[in-house]
Amino acid sequence: MNQGLARATVRATLYEVIYLSLVSISIALPGAKPFNLNIKFFLAGALLVLLAIYPRSGDSPAQRWPSWRLQGLHFIALGVILAIWSGIAYQHSFNPLPELRSMAAPILILALFHPLRIDPVRFVATVAWSSAVYVCWKLLASFGIYFGVWSYNQFHTLMHGVMGAELVGSPSCLPKFFSLVMVNDLLIAFSPLLLLRADLPRLLCHAVVFLGGIAILATNARYLVVTYYIVLISTFVLLRMRRALTPWTLLAALALGIFSATWGSCLLDRIIGCESCLHSRQSAAKNEADVQPSEKWDVQPSENNVRPSANEYSDSFRHAQFIAMVGVIESHPWLGTGVGSYVRDYVRLPLYPYSYELMLLSYVYKFGLVGMIVLAALAFSYAWRVVGRNILAWGALGLAVAGGIFDPYYESSIFAIVILLIARALPARERLKASSERDYAR
Repeated sequence: MNQGLARATVRATLYEVIYLSLVSISIALPGAKPFNLNIKFFLAGALLVLLAIYPRSGDSPAQRWPSWRLQGLHFIALGVILAIWSGIAYQHSFNPLPELRSMAAPILILALFHPLRIDPVRFVATVAWSSAVYVCWKLLASFGIYFGVWSYNQFHTLMHGVMGAELVGSPSCLPKFFSLVMVNDLLIAFSPLLLLRADLPRLLCHAVVFLGGIAILATNARYLVVTYYIVLISTFVLLRMRRALTPWTLLAALALGIFSATWGSCLLDRIIGCESCLHSRQSAAKNEADVQPSEKWDVQPSENNVRPSANEYSDSFRHAQFIAMVGVIESHPWLGTGVGSYVRDYVRLPLYPYSYELMLLSYVYKFGLVGMIVLAALAFSYAWRVVGRNILAWGALGLAVAGGIFDPYYESSIFAIVILLIARALPARERLKASSERDYAR
């Protein structure tokens, strides 16, 4: 009996280690597919093997895998939905498998998270340390391009060609300073939630929030910047209500505020002698002459010979996508065209033809009105189980879901990690009372 319990403990510990490794790699290494070797799927496969062979005896009934049926039912229902709409895709001569592979990453991270086997403190600590690694190397990459250590093309080849990550880069009004945007930035926008966990090292949390704020501002992405500040201000209000504001927190907030004001008021541009402009998201990129021909941003001037801003450039793509998708929705309003389908007259990326910036709208033409109602009901049921009646957590989830209106976040593992971070930082009311002494009374 004791040997059986010991083996069960070893397997449970191994399960937690592999799962946390999956989370860490997903955050620290965007794409995590070096030379087309998908590390995340390898780790997820190992978790599924452990899940299959996990002993059903020796544990209390509450700790057995089969007892946690409700979450399993959610994902079984999701699998049935995807199977049905994959069949619809085949009827319209589309291959659903590429998009199903993309959907698998966030689904597996959510489905394999077992709260009785994965310690919430270690999970949030893994998110914090991995976020710190990601923020540091991304800032180093940005400044490496700025100081000429490597070119933007070289970094793009590394991320896209080697790591399999999608990278969007555009010049700012600072010569050779490129704004780099990756899907992992979504997690950094929610990083202030780490401050709500009193069981994490304070210095680590403040470093992630401060450096993450700089990295988010440097992306010049409107949704990410707005989301970051909403989460940051809401976190400070919660800390104030809990009387948990520390001098370090206030100092980090002050430093970040000064940096934000400097960046947004053009003082930084004037200090370094650049022409007065905000940045590429608010004004035309003025450093075209300072960028090497191989690094030029491919944006064509308008008729009056004024180069459009990054806002105008990206919005023009979204507008074209909107028109193309609305046409498909009007043709197939009820059941859509299926998983993996795309607008044949408008393909954003040949490698991922089903992926669009307007991801939420793309789901409407893929699943139709019937499918969207079913998916929304299933998502609401899962979210209710995860966050309960916590209004703040619902607001944070809504903010995360809103990202799909503008960018393709839903089919990334980071989106699933953001959901779990919200659930751990803003737990359901029934869990909050039970964990308050452990998490906040130190």
